[in-house]
Amino acid sequence: MIKNVKIFEIPIFHDIRGHFIQLKLKEIRDIFGNNGDIILFNQSNSKKGVLRGLHQQINGKEQAKLINCPTGVVLDLIVDYRRDSETHMEKMMVLLDKPNKYIFIPRGCLHGFISLKEDTILNYYTDNEYSPQNERTIPWTLIKDALDWKLLKKYGIESEKDFILIGRDNKIQK
Repeated sequence: MIKNVKIFEIPIFHDIRGHFIQLKLKEIRDIFGNNGDIILFNQSNSKKGVLRGLHQQINGKEQAKLINCPTGVVLDLIVDYRRDSETHMEKMMVLLDKPNKYIFIPRGCLHGFISLKEDTILNYYTDNEYSPQNERTIPWTLIKDALDWKLLKKYGIESEKDFILIGRDNKIQK
């Protein structure tokens, strides 16, 4: 497990209307540590097979992220890219398949994911602004050897030919 990465579920309340989830700001501050302020909320919508990442912010624009997948399923990908970390270059994958399951990713880690269902939504809460000129992208192939192909095949992704990528997710930037 990568140091300081946290995986947790919060209570989910079901009734005949559907479900309700509540994440308290105090809990978010406790998770983020430092000042605990969420500066940015991002949401992506992805088709099945979309592979996004591996990305991170650099040069003082690093971001800690709180991630959840309220709709669909993703295989979340994390690489500890912090040089001073005891888990430097460790790889981790987490299946986000419940709307009340969250991952906290500390600053300095690379992040990406593979969408395993159509119309998958991923929410990102970050503690710093996004800066396009300070984004680093590392090819997804960095984690290729660690991918759980048995799990991917369960969702109909047989090989890397089934991935939907854009150019920046296939080459090093910065």
